Amino acid sequence: MEPESGVRVGIWSIVEDKRVWFVTGFLVIAFYGSGLVVWSEVTGGKGLVVTSLGIIRGLGEVVIAAVCIPFAILQGVDMTGVMTQWMKDRLERKREEVREQALREGREEGRLKACREANAWARKQGLNPPFPDLGDDPSADG
Repeated sequence: MEPESGVRVGIWSIVEDKRVWFVTGFLVIAFYGSGLVVWSEVTGGKGLVVTSLGIIRGLGEVVIAAVCIPFAILQGVDMTGVMTQWMKDRLERKREEVREQALREGREEGRLKACREANAWARKQGLNPPFPDLGDDPSADG
């Protein structure tokens, strides 16, 4: 049998930097919730056995809540960072697409202008235009 390693991985995916916050949240909720459960059951006026069972049942629910609430809060905070980065990446991709489209359109406009100028020059020289599908007037191509 191999000796146990000192490093263990918890079942909760809390990063090490936030573990203190997780434990603090757990302890606050656990102690506060436990106090409320005990106070509620003791002041309920039931018998000793019913009160004891109520406390045990209530403490189980408190422990589950004490684990889940800080975990959900910390993961929610982390998710806002993930969502923010996703939105930044998405906006950057969109910006790049718009930039590429503007470059394509600019090149096309430049090409059309050069073709029209070549047509106009050819007609002035009395030659057939090299681009007969295109007129000399930009508004004529539409």
